[in-house]
Amino acid sequence: VQLEWIELLNNSDTALSMDKYRLDASGSSILFPAGLTLESEQFYIVCRRLYGDSSSPGFEDRWGDSSGVWGNTAFEQSMRIPLEASFSLRNSADTVLLYEADTLLSEFMWSESGADGTSWERLNPESDSIIQCEAQSGSTPGQINSRAPKKHDAEVRASLQFDDYYGSGWYISVLVTNVGTDTIDTVTTRIFDDAGVQIATRQFEYLAPGLTEIYQKSVVLTGAYPTFTVLLSDDDDLSNNTAVATALGPGYPPVILSEVFANPDQEFTTEWIELQNRSDKAYDLSLWQIGDANRTVPIAEHEMLLGPGQYLVLCDDSVAFRSSYRQSDMVIHEVPSWPTLNNDSDRVVLIEHHGYRADLFVYREVFDDRRTWSRVTGGSTQWGRSAEPGGTPGEPNRVTIFGDVTDVSVRAAFRRISSGYGVPIYASAPLGTTYTLKIFDRQGRVVRTIVKDADFLAESYTWDGTSDGGARLPLGLYIVYFEAAGYGSAKETVAIVR
Repeated sequence: VQLEWIELLNNSDTALSMDKYRLDASGSSILFPAGLTLESEQFYIVCRRLYGDSSSPGFEDRWGDSSGVWGNTAFEQSMRIPLEASFSLRNSADTVLLYEADTLLSEFMWSESGADGTSWERLNPESDSIIQCEAQSGSTPGQINSRAPKKHDAEVRASLQFDDYYGSGWYISVLVTNVGTDTIDTVTTRIFDDAGVQIATRQFEYLAPGLTEIYQKSVVLTGAYPTFTVLLSDDDDLSNNTAVATALGPGYPPVILSEVFANPDQEFTTEWIELQNRSDKAYDLSLWQIGDANRTVPIAEHEMLLGPGQYLVLCDDSVAFRSSYRQSDMVIHEVPSWPTLNNDSDRVVLIEHHGYRADLFVYREVFDDRRTWSRVTGGSTQWGRSAEPGGTPGEPNRVTIFGDVTDVSVRAAFRRISSGYGVPIYASAPLGTTYTLKIFDRQGRVVRTIVKDADFLAESYTWDGTSDGGARLPLGLYIVYFEAAGYGSAKETVAIVR
């Protein structure tokens, strides 16, 4: 409570004698020292206690060097010695008034309790808006308020974008805006890659208030999460002088699904899912999630680092797993709330720390001979059956590829249809991915989406010659396009005739 203080600012163009002024702080009248003059743009502090003691700190203890002497730090030297006065402010709601003689000049009022250690501040000298300070320190005595426009204040934003039109690749787009009140003579922009190497610099001159300059720089993305940092030259507000842009790079996802065992029995008695870190960096999986078709759950409640190239076995019951698999060097983790996998069909999904889906595996059957679903080693999108019962948790997979479907194909039952009649469409592709089936016209426009990113491949689909809106399409040639994510696509032509 002894740390309460009030800040005044002379926002006029001339010096002011404070002899005729007085404060009313929650009913307590405060007079200023005789002869006190505030210069233009000068701050002045009125505090309940200037110097503290062993039982209670004062203003100088919090904002100075706790020496018991005012004026021996740069901050203390930047302002007049504060006035110590007797007053008490209420947290929930209160008012501070400034009078010149008997004329009310300024009113400062709050109507709710603010955060502990955080001051109330005026948005700017001309505003009636009273808000909570946003500075990390909680308040800014003797300085411009945290939300008030600064004289020289450039703000930077950055994003990574891909040039779809010209196909020239990735570039970082940097926007620099003068959010201050005065023109900035020079703003220097520097761009660094995630190794800390400066890759570009750019100067903007005479940036007027409200003006935005744009700078674009071609970049090469590497790794799973390529990150670029943009720094501006120092100005009156350093809080908005840094921007970070991150994208999903060619190494994404760094951690993948590697093996799934969904149907435990008397010998192998618990479900488990194996992950592999295929990158050259360690990743903390505490913010990642694992799940099935019904729900996803956090992998871990605390930090869990998965090293480069390392395998991690997630399981329902770690004791049961250890009794079935005796390898001592295997990294095993019992998930706090295991998403029970179905024995007939299900999907296994891995969500990374930004909330994106890192990986997905869909199965439509399990094996009766205690085999696992195993990914072909090397990060392939192809899955098969483990070569031996129980699989290979914690080590590279040994996989048997079964079935003859390794290619992506699509076939229409007949190539000509009359408007209003349907044509059966048959598609085939490897299992364990997602499927999209669309109809295009001859101009390359999508006129009908039959399925998009479906987890399961139906035995057949039907198209009746209508658009997504149900309208009958004109006579002519149309393209049936089928895609299996990660495997490829196939096309078939169908003509609508009379």
